[in-house]
Amino acid sequence: MALAIFGSLIFLALKLVPPYVNNYQLQDSIENLARQASYSPITEEQIQKSVISSARTYGIDLPPNQVKVKKGQGTVDIAADYTIPVDLLLRQVELHFQPSASNSQITR
Repeated sequence: MALAIFGSLIFLALKLVPPYVNNYQLQDSIENLARQASYSPITEEQIQKSVISSARTYGIDLPPNQVKVKKGQGTVDIAADYTIPVDLLLRQVELHFQPSASNSQITR
C-alpha cells in the first residue's frame, strides 16, 4: 500500500512540477525583458515577439493575443495569460498561469 502511495506521489510530481518550473523560467525571462526594454528603443511588437519566443523555448505555446505589452515613457508592462492541460490519467487538470512584469524608470 505504501509503495502505491509513493508511486502515485512520484507520478503526480512528474506531471505537475514541469509546468511550474517552465512558468518560473518564463517569469524570469519576462522580468529581464521588461528591465532591458525600459532603456532601449524596442517596440511593443518586438517585446511581444520576444516573450512568445522565450515561451516557446520553455515548451509553452503562447499566441500573440495572450501576451499584452504596454510601453510608455520609461515604463514597460508585460503580461501573459495561459493554461496548461495536464493529464492525470483519471482526470485532466488545467493549470492557469499569469506571468507578468512591470518596470519604470525613476526620474529625479
